[in-house]
Amino acid sequence: MRDAILITIMLIALFLVAGYVYNVMSPHFVKVGILDAPTSPEANDGGVFRSEDFGRTWLAVGSDDMRGSEIFELQFDIGDPKTERVATSLGLYESNDSGTSWSAIINGTLGSREGVNSFAIDPKNPERMYVAALSRDGRGTILKLRDGQFYEVYSTILTDDKVLGVWIDLYDTSTIFAGTEKGLFLESRDFGESWAAKKEFGEPVSRIHMLKSDTRIMYARVGKSIQKSRNQGASWQDITSSLMSAHGKDFLVNELVIDPHNENRLYLATSKGLFRSLNSGGSFSKVNLLVAGDEPEAHAVGLDPLAEGVLYIGVNSQIHKSEDAGETWQIKKLPTARVINVIKVHPQDSN
Repeated sequence: MRDAILITIMLIALFLVAGYVYNVMSPHFVKVGILDAPTSPEANDGGVFRSEDFGRTWLAVGSDDMRGSEIFELQFDIGDPKTERVATSLGLYESNDSGTSWSAIINGTLGSREGVNSFAIDPKNPERMYVAALSRDGRGTILKLRDGQFYEVYSTILTDDKVLGVWIDLYDTSTIFAGTEKGLFLESRDFGESWAAKKEFGEPVSRIHMLKSDTRIMYARVGKSIQKSRNQGASWQDITSSLMSAHGKDFLVNELVIDPHNENRLYLATSKGLFRSLNSGGSFSKVNLLVAGDEPEAHAVGLDPLAEGVLYIGVNSQIHKSEDAGETWQIKKLPTARVINVIKVHPQDSN
């Protein structure tokens, strides 16, 4: 009996020691690849959500990998209304059946588990695509798709620098722009084969918007602010400095959207709510959301390209929809606890 008690005590002690060692060493085991990183309850709570009734109800779509990733960009294929592509923290995915099923685009240099921050498809040649990706050794890269194969056309020098976005000049598709985490604004004039630094901002260049009517007029999300250029990026003006002065240094612009029905009308999703400009960024006014107290942080904006005045706002995991340019709102909670990063309305079907 005494021996049994001693054995039990020894086993308990061993379990306690093993548990302590596991807790202390598990971060190192994860780092060297012996263990997988622990997953949070929200780890598979993300991905793409789709509505087919003007945003009244939402359904999660996509593979398990996509649900565990962060979504950076979503684009509809103009030539094929059923084709959609999504840039995620685990790669580039494509659906050819309106989002019902998805597959990772794996070809040449681009691996299935490489983060993709952005991508751009040449509207004059859909077989030509540019991808802002993360290489296997941690460098930021730009990959180009030609003749069915991806190959690298640009790479950052530093491993802690990333290419955050790549964008095509719609007037002259041989001109490509890109932005990096270290603040470089890059330009290529030969379909991405060679690059030059057009501007060094010193803060991350994460998004560029060009007017469809005049691509010389550009808006850039740089750090916390929005910069505007009237000469294709040769010079820039901070158009959100007055907002930062009014709302403090913690004011952050999460997204800018140009109204497809009126290019002078801009919407800003910010850490202090939703703002709108009616004069191309000359001044901004707050759009009141349907909340009490301080305005909540707005993370994303989506405008209906077929119906003027219809806008969708992402506030944490809620969709706020207005059909009268922000006068009144409907609110729907998505079946997720995660923040909404991107909202897109199909260019051929507002439903």
